[in-house]
Amino acid sequence: MGIKEMLNLARVPSILMLGGVYVAYVLVGGVIFWKLEGDLGQKDIGHLLLNKQQLLMAYTCLNQDGLDAVAQVVLWGFLTDRRIYMFTSV
Repeated sequence: MGIKEMLNLARVPSILMLGGVYVAYVLVGGVIFWKLEGDLGQKDIGHLLLNKQQLLMAYTCLNQDGLDAVAQVVLWGFLTDRRIYMFTSV
């Protein structure tokens, strides 16, 4: 009994079968990506937290709220600069 006969017996519409295959494909790809890149992400987070602690120790007048405010301004400036660059360069 082949796959075609099994599908006819199960009476599964082909779009549902295609959707199931697609969901399985995306899940397997996500798991593989997570396994390959997960350790690097954890290292990056640890590195960022270490840099944050060093910055807070170097500038004792800067507390967590001040650090968040500085990060917000820098991030906003970076994103604004990128948008301007993207629209002006063709």
